[in-house]
Amino acid sequence: MTRPLWPHTGEGRTVARLVRLGCCLVAVGATAAVAAGIASSGDPGRKLREGGWILALLLASYLFGFVAVTSPRCAAGGRVLLTAAAAGLATIAVAALLVVVAPPVPAGVGPAVLVVALGSVGAAALVQHRHGDRAAVLAGLLTATVSSLGIVMLVDVVATVGAPELIPALVPLSLPPATQLAESRIELVDPYLGLLLLGAVAAATLGVRAIRAAR
Repeated sequence: MTRPLWPHTGEGRTVARLVRLGCCLVAVGATAAVAAGIASSGDPGRKLREGGWILALLLASYLFGFVAVTSPRCAAGGRVLLTAAAAGLATIAVAALLVVVAPPVPAGVGPAVLVVALGSVGAAALVQHRHGDRAAVLAGLLTATVSSLGIVMLVDVVATVGAPELIPALVPLSLPPATQLAESRIELVDPYLGLLLLGAVAAATLGVRAIRAAR
């Protein structure tokens, strides 16, 4: 039997606020990390002028999704939010573990997308069993949003301060080793901007579904 959702009252409301705060901080942090990466590249002024509005749009999408799904009127109660947030963090941890066990960081975004998809499906399955299909969809979307952001931040941190063995060779091997490493660090984050965009689409969908569920 499907159990009723945990409403945003008392403990559930506290959980919703904590999830909202944490998710919004992650969204701002990931966007700032991407902006810092652009600023450290060649001709940062031009890139920021060209891509600044895109970053602002992505950040707005994430914040919209997070605020909507943690609203007291949303159907996702405290337990659903907690499950989805925990699944998102677990997905990020799995991605980090894979990098440590099998370095370097993948040069393409495909493995990260697969990990995010598996985490989202897992979260949705856990929630669906106890809270029904509507909450399962919200949980899956929230997990995808959180894990996408977290993995982008993880890659940015590795690209900035990670050990050389974690950095794939993304530039011509004819360059001196030090130049190869420095340029590869800069280029590493670029493919993962697609994951940032994917997470923004999930966040926008999450916000729309959360608003509809509140009606």
